[in-house]
Amino acid sequence: MIRKLIPVILILFISQLALIYALMFTQQSGSLCRWDGEWYAHIVDHGYVSDYPPKVQIKDKGNVAFFPVYPLIADGVKYFTHLPTDWALVVTSQLFALGVLFYFLLVLIEMGITDPIPQIERLWFALVYPYAFFYFVSYSESVFVFFMLGFIYWFERWLKKPTALAYLLALAHGILLTGTRMVGIFVLAYPVIRAFLQFRFRFPTWKAGFLSIFSLLGVASFIYYCQEHFGHWDLYFTTVKIGWDEYTDVRLLFPPKDLYLIDWSHVLKSDNIGRLFTMTTIFLQIGLLIKQIRTKSADGMRLSFILLSMIILWGTMYGRSSYHFAGMGRYLLPALILLIPILDLPRGKWVKFLTVVAALIAIGFQVFFVLMFSRRGWVA
Repeated sequence: MIRKLIPVILILFISQLALIYALMFTQQSGSLCRWDGEWYAHIVDHGYVSDYPPKVQIKDKGNVAFFPVYPLIADGVKYFTHLPTDWALVVTSQLFALGVLFYFLLVLIEMGITDPIPQIERLWFALVYPYAFFYFVSYSESVFVFFMLGFIYWFERWLKKPTALAYLLALAHGILLTGTRMVGIFVLAYPVIRAFLQFRFRFPTWKAGFLSIFSLLGVASFIYYCQEHFGHWDLYFTTVKIGWDEYTDVRLLFPPKDLYLIDWSHVLKSDNIGRLFTMTTIFLQIGLLIKQIRTKSADGMRLSFILLSMIILWGTMYGRSSYHFAGMGRYLLPALILLIPILDLPRGKWVKFLTVVAALIAIGFQVFFVLMFSRRGWVA
């Protein structure tokens, strides 16, 4: 079944790559390694370095603000391909972006979406989101979403046929997931939610819980490294607080004033668009949740996807609350890709027309964002 769609996946992937590279090369000194990518490049070239306390956004005085899996893989790509560091990071992201498309298709099949047309539509929706270009640049988004979808896919395979191989593959993806981004710990709620909805308190739910617990080895290893290498287990948290003024305060979320107080005079700024998409996603999550609960034959996998999307979004918002929810556009990628399989659009002509118009507008924004990003404009 998946073989028939391999050409479609490759066409979508190559088309996205061609668009991004064409836009980049129109810019003088254009690059796909900007902002966070420059920090990852420093980690690849110099390893983790830090004073204590770390200095404010000075790479040589404190770069322990980024998790290790993405730069480790990029370092391996650099070793085997002899590419410059910035290109090794970009190529790593793009390879994992292709993997995201394949895993996304496998997840659609697991969810029972086997008709090629709905599959292609959902693959396309995943790529036209204005911030989807972050899958193809020197950020960890594609690596994170790849391991997230792989974790979910292999857990679903284990639920259907409890084999040691499926369980171990889910565990491997889970460990690498939590070693890629801190928000990975929220994804670990999925096995428990899914198993509980299907088995309640019976034994498979406990095995799912063990999977989530052992998957914490990724983030635990990073914390252990910080303790052993620098003598401070909390160095990551200290670095992001001092360098990026990021701290968590639940009071900032109720109500999240910075989320809906948008500067309408500069509404096309990236952060404002990100906040608009965040509010839209929240309403979409609530609407899909109500619809799923009201469905008599509620599907446990679909309901679990909605709940996980909500957990990821609110967990991310909690981490970004002190930063005025800047950068939420790209942080929505994991939450949104979980909602796309659940969307059931009506088949009317007007709905199709409006969907195509909205997609074209989204592509227009993505073109604008890629141009900004390649010349080091702030997009997040």
